[in-house]
Amino acid sequence: MFELLRVYVSALATVAPLVMCGGVGFIWGKKRLSFDAHFISNLVTLAGVPALIFHTLYSTEIENSALLEIGLVSTLALFLSLGLSALALKYLKFERRPNLQIVSFPNSGNLGLPLSALAFGEIGLSVAIVFFAICTFLHNTVGLRTISDSRDGSHGKILVMGSAIAAIAARLGGISLPNWLLDGLELIGSVTVPLMLLSLGVTLASISTKGLRAGSVIAGLRLSVGFISAVVICWLLGTPTALAPIIVLQMTMPCAVIGYVYVAKFAPENGQVAASAVLVSTLVFLATSPLLIAGLKYFYPH
Repeated sequence: MFELLRVYVSALATVAPLVMCGGVGFIWGKKRLSFDAHFISNLVTLAGVPALIFHTLYSTEIENSALLEIGLVSTLALFLSLGLSALALKYLKFERRPNLQIVSFPNSGNLGLPLSALAFGEIGLSVAIVFFAICTFLHNTVGLRTISDSRDGSHGKILVMGSAIAAIAARLGGISLPNWLLDGLELIGSVTVPLMLLSLGVTLASISTKGLRAGSVIAGLRLSVGFISAVVICWLLGTPTALAPIIVLQMTMPCAVIGYVYVAKFAPENGQVAASAVLVSTLVFLATSPLLIAGLKYFYPH
């Protein structure tokens, strides 16, 4: 009992910085202080994220073959998540159109990047960056098409994937970039994670608890389907134990905030359910993530 408590407290220390940063945003939102969400979103999407992705993938010590393997595992896990989510929603008699992308895609940005970095170090951030790039692209293409025929978000997804492809191409081509350029990209990218966490906190502060019961079911599906999809794909492909726990952690992240935004825009009648799903899944994940991290490090030793 005491050993379990010690492990939980130790892992809780990993999550604490995220809660602190997100908590500032939450209090900021509750106090209704000035916060230009549109500006922050554009800054992160058009500058911070591309810089962070390029710098991390270009400078990471992970082998190129491992980066390709991470991309394959991430893609297959996300598509399996889509399939399992569709089956689960049908079985539970939930509408597929407004709920599928909320259940299928994790919050790989606001929480995925900082938590992977804190829990698994530099390799954790590198793996999370690859996953984030793929998840963002698929969410804004395949995921968006499940709820609307709109092509919104094209600039963001192009920059995210473009920066990832450019970094990998530079690595494969043996292109040596000047230190001043890499230092500049690192500095620009460093604003990304704090701004993401602050934005998440502000968003959660404005979410209503209406539709809480249905939202809780959706939240439970998101966390369980993501976990199962990642474990199955990692097991089938024999993913190395140094990479598998990070991908499982990414896939078990709560509902993505952008998913709620899409529902609010294209299926507003389901907006409160989606908002509740984001809130509940985030709170449950934050409360249980120390145990999840400890469990992953135990079952995937390296």
